[in-house]
Amino acid sequence: MKILPDTYTIRARYFPALLSALPFFMIWFYLSDNVQFEGLASFIGNIKLFRIEGLTFSIVFLYAYSLIIREPSKRFQTKYFTGDGAKGFPTTYLMMYVDSTFSDSYKDKYRKLISDRFNFALLNREEEEADPIEAKTRLDEATGLIRQEIKGGYLVLQHNIWFGFWRNFIGGSVISMFLCIVGILVGGFFVEDNKVLLFILGILFFLYLVVFLFRKPILIHNGEAYAKQLFSEFIGDKTGV
Repeated sequence: MKILPDTYTIRARYFPALLSALPFFMIWFYLSDNVQFEGLASFIGNIKLFRIEGLTFSIVFLYAYSLIIREPSKRFQTKYFTGDGAKGFPTTYLMMYVDSTFSDSYKDKYRKLISDRFNFALLNREEEEADPIEAKTRLDEATGLIRQEIKGGYLVLQHNIWFGFWRNFIGGSVISMFLCIVGILVGGFFVEDNKVLLFILGILFFLYLVVFLFRKPILIHNGEAYAKQLFSEFIGDKTGV
């Protein structure tokens, strides 16, 4: 029997889990009997993600780890999009009249299409200025309707995958930096031929640190890219563009 996860699950959940779990797999590899560097790629490559036959601890660990890193990932997403002082999700604030990313005519067209397609009214400029909270609430609700309409869009899916990938990788980087430190300590005390191990863990720590330090602009950039593609496909589909 085979497990065939969807494209989003593989690329946006399992891939960042695998990348952020590299320090753990390296520690595991170097504490095993075979510590030849050329065997490392084969060791990681033999982790089969999509089969039940011959299920191993590595597969179970990777699946569980993908769930673990979602928790800090969700917290970062909440902090930067819906927390105190945040503007909301890009699918909401980019369509507010107060935002200058899109022209007013583009926003008017968007509202008309929402009304025509779903019989759902969004607030105009004057109404938004009078009640911005209601305006945001309705834009949030409209986004849910659009997602159902455009869920099969290839480019929308790709942008959604990229956002999910970076969100989960950022969450995983927090744990990964800790694992790198643990690995450096383990390598220093328990691994005899540890130069390659320490070097790679040092490089990985630096890469995870860079991702963590730029977590906010990475999330916002990918979130806005997804929102813009969603709007483009929705408006394009309904206008024949």
